[in-house]
Amino acid sequence: MPSTSYLVAVLAIVFSITFALRALPFAVLRTLRGSAIVRQLSVWMPVGILAILAVTALRGTITTDPHGAGYALLAAPSPSASIWPSAAARS
Repeated sequence: MPSTSYLVAVLAIVFSITFALRALPFAVLRTLRGSAIVRQLSVWMPVGILAILAVTALRGTITTDPHGAGYALLAAPSPSASIWPSAAARS
């Protein structure tokens, strides 16, 4: 059984690394907030993530079920629903 001081040291190191890795994106984003690239990513990244999730979730259904294309048509409006509110807010 490791000593208490060893466990405390390991926990302190793990906490420090976790905190640094979670704080780093916010520190970088603060300096890039006015960037055009960050603004474009904030619009298109959620849509891309939704598309990847939809393709991943429906891949097995479409390939195994002969009527699986109908599920894909039902999932198609999801990315457009993500774009629509942000486009309306910009105009």
